[in-house]
Amino acid sequence: MALSIYDRPEFNISPEPTAADDQTDDTLESVVAEAFSDPADNTDFLQRLNQSESSGDTTAEITISDGRTFSGALQFGAARLADYKTATGSSFTQDEFKADSALQNKVAAWHVADIDKAIYALGLNTDGYNRDGPRAVAHLGGKGRMKK
Repeated sequence: MALSIYDRPEFNISPEPTAADDQTDDTLESVVAEAFSDPADNTDFLQRLNQSESSGDTTAEITISDGRTFSGALQFGAARLADYKTATGSSFTQDEFKADSALQNKVAAWHVADIDKAIYALGLNTDGYNRDGPRAVAHLGGKGRMKK
C-alpha cells in the first residue's frame, strides 16, 4: 500500500540533514513521482505553473510595492514558505530557498498536495474533473480565496 503524501518521510523533513538526503534524486519529476499517485498530471501542472510564474527560472525574485519578496520558480513568499516550514519542521531562509532548486521542488510538491488537501476538504467531487483551476487560484490567492 502506498503512503499518502502526508505520511511520506521526505515531506516530514527533519531539521538535520542525513546522508540519505544527499543521495536522493530531487528533480521536480522525481519528487512529484514519489509524492503523488498520478505524477504525470501533477508534474505537468507544476511545469506549466513554473513557466507561468518565472519562465522556469529558479533564481527569479520580485519585490512588490509593499515590500514583500517572492522568489524561486514558483515565486513563493515568506508566508507560504513559513507554512511549509511549520508543516515539515524545516528551517531555511528565503535566500537559501532561492539558491536550492531541490528544496524548491520539495516545497512545490508539498504546496500542490496541501492545496489538493484543501480541495478535498471542501467536499468537491473532482473525480473526472481537472483540479488545475482551483489549484491555480489557490496558488495565486491562497487557499482561503480558492474556497470562495
